[in-house]
Amino acid sequence: MRLLLTTHALPARLRSLKHYFFLDPSDYFSYFLELGASELRKGVKTVNTGKLQSLLDLVLRQPGSIVSLDPFKEDVKVEMNEITLTKSLQRVVNITGIEQGEALQPVSNQPMESDKKATGFTSLQLDYVVPFPVSLVISRKTVWRYQALFRYLLSLRYLESQLSTTWQTQTRGISWGHKGSSRNLEIWKRRVWTLRARMLVFVQQLLYFCTAEVIEPNWSKFMSRLNTEDDAEDQKPSGFTRTVDELMQNHVDFLDTCLKECMLTNSKLLRIHSKLMQTCTIFATWTNWLTRELEKSDPDLSGSTKPTTMTEDQWKRFKAAASRPSAPGADTSSISASDADPEARINNLFEIIRKWESNFSRHLQILLDALNHYAATETVALLSLCARLSTANQGTQYAGLKPEDDSVA
Repeated sequence: MRLLLTTHALPARLRSLKHYFFLDPSDYFSYFLELGASELRKGVKTVNTGKLQSLLDLVLRQPGSIVSLDPFKEDVKVEMNEITLTKSLQRVVNITGIEQGEALQPVSNQPMESDKKATGFTSLQLDYVVPFPVSLVISRKTVWRYQALFRYLLSLRYLESQLSTTWQTQTRGISWGHKGSSRNLEIWKRRVWTLRARMLVFVQQLLYFCTAEVIEPNWSKFMSRLNTEDDAEDQKPSGFTRTVDELMQNHVDFLDTCLKECMLTNSKLLRIHSKLMQTCTIFATWTNWLTRELEKSDPDLSGSTKPTTMTEDQWKRFKAAASRPSAPGADTSSISASDADPEARINNLFEIIRKWESNFSRHLQILLDALNHYAATETVALLSLCARLSTANQGTQYAGLKPEDDSVA
């Protein structure tokens, strides 16, 4: 035990794992995502992991960052996991330890299929090289748990970034900030802004709960036990095997508790959460398309004369932006049939936002009902999350307990 705690610096190793896999602190990782954005946007099959590894090594050596002082930063590796996060987490309860170099075998006989639409952002994963005898405590099965929590936190961070970028686009865009003569379009824009704000609240509250109310308290308890065992080592010279076994079990228990309280071991909560994340991701991805449709539908912007509510500078910037080519692969087929009818185009926009509102609100209420149930029967920690997320659904027709919706999940 003394060899692990002193010679091989086990507490420092654990703090290093916390820095990288729990994004604590996350300043270096935000810089890494910014530098590697062009590579991470590619399909998972075409991502250059060697380039990403070089960028990560560069970021980890930036002076002024806490991780630059980490003596174990050489052990962090970048890799891509083609299996979707949800599919991997569905089997987290049955994961067992494997030796280094061995392939992780699925529980079922059928191989897990990779996500054909996966990008570098959704498949990014870190690995950590652990030498013996520290690998007794930080085994491959514990590294897998760290990776599962990392991918989950990264998905929330990335979605938060996408929704924040959506807010920036709509704030700076002339078509969104312009107050037009069409009252219906102004109402539609407010509904889009409100939905984006509700989605952002959902993601931020979920991220805060997982980091500040789940991982951090459980981490403090685990390190407290580790320090207690260190102090008791001098009093129990004959208890080496038992003490190391307790430490290994405490480490696994810490990770399992984090996985459970982050809702990553419940298949029903995983399915609901996946639908909510998918809805938010699609909404954030289609912001540019909504902007183009808004410009076509606004009678003040579709003409060739400057609206009275716009300055000359705003009109020039709008015309310059409108003359740029559309993004490749943009799908505008859903409204192409109503090009000649502005009223039909506006009605179609209302129908689209209504579907998004209904989808998000309904699944959020299903999640809230499920959280209430599991908070009463399994994990009381979920009760605070339920209270936080309920603010994102207040004032909607789905707010409140709806047992009939629970069956939809």
